[in-house]
Amino acid sequence: MQATPEPEFAVSDGFRTIVRRVQGGEEPSGKTSGKTSGLILDMIRRQPEITIPEMAEALGKSTRAIEMQLAKLKQSGKVQRVGPAKGGRWEIIEGGDE
Repeated sequence: MQATPEPEFAVSDGFRTIVRRVQGGEEPSGKTSGKTSGLILDMIRRQPEITIPEMAEALGKSTRAIEMQLAKLKQSGKVQRVGPAKGGRWEIIEGGDE
């Protein structure tokens, strides 16, 4: 039988139990591979208008995981969002895509 992470319990306005899924027979490490950010940059180069849900589907990741990677890329000065949330595009900042 496969080992699964222990559930987490939280109490606020109600009682919540959080059970994390194990994918691919391995426990999640909590770390996103540096390869993901490279793949995101490649996707943006090919299609600057790509959406976060489209990136998530193509990479088999959650939209939240993509949002966190994009936040890191923005913070490190590698990408920026140009235009509105709907209809805008991603832009790779020159010299930031090492």
